[in-house]
Amino acid sequence: MSRRAALARAFAINPDLLLMDEPFVSLDAPTARPVRELLIKVWQQRKHTILFVTHDLREAIKLADTLLFLSPAPATLVDTITVDIPRQQRSDDQSIESFRQNLLSEYSGIKGLL
Repeated sequence: MSRRAALARAFAINPDLLLMDEPFVSLDAPTARPVRELLIKVWQQRKHTILFVTHDLREAIKLADTLLFLSPAPATLVDTITVDIPRQQRSDDQSIESFRQNLLSEYSGIKGLL
């Protein structure tokens, strides 16, 4: 509930840019799922730019339009990848896993960053 309240507070000020640093890391999977869905629902209504940091590649694929991979400190951009799975298919775990597997096999440089 506190994560939902935090999302509501963040969107209440109508920001141009919302920065989120691993907001779901402390939640178990059954709890995180509805909060992620709430984030997507609110984003679809307002279309704010969200910079979302996560080490969970499945979560990144589910939520992002573009993935940015950064090297360890000092951070430099390693790769930028567009997530081309239609939004309505991102609730399908098989679509996410297939994209993830293709990503890891195609972009070998990102494996060590996860």
